[in-house]
Amino acid sequence: MIVTISDFGRTPHANLSFGTDHGAASVAFVLGDAVKGGVYGSYPSLSNFDANGNLRVQVDFRNMLSDIILAMGGNAKAVLGETYPRLGFI
Repeated sequence: MIVTISDFGRTPHANLSFGTDHGAASVAFVLGDAVKGGVYGSYPSLSNFDANGNLRVQVDFRNMLSDIILAMGGNAKAVLGETYPRLGFI
């Protein structure tokens, strides 16, 4: 299984230099034979931002990590400190 995730997203609007700044929401990709393909979560709204003007997070990355830890036979609660609902992509 291969997992890619960024620790920061991008803002939806351009800054003064026509780029984007670090934001709150990002994307993750999980690839492998055991992965049930598809999009998990909903697409973020481009008209409803958080108080800082960022896209609102749709899926907590800890839900994804919990599924991966459990699939590897680990104890997700011991690693993450809490129990997170499964996404069901494995």
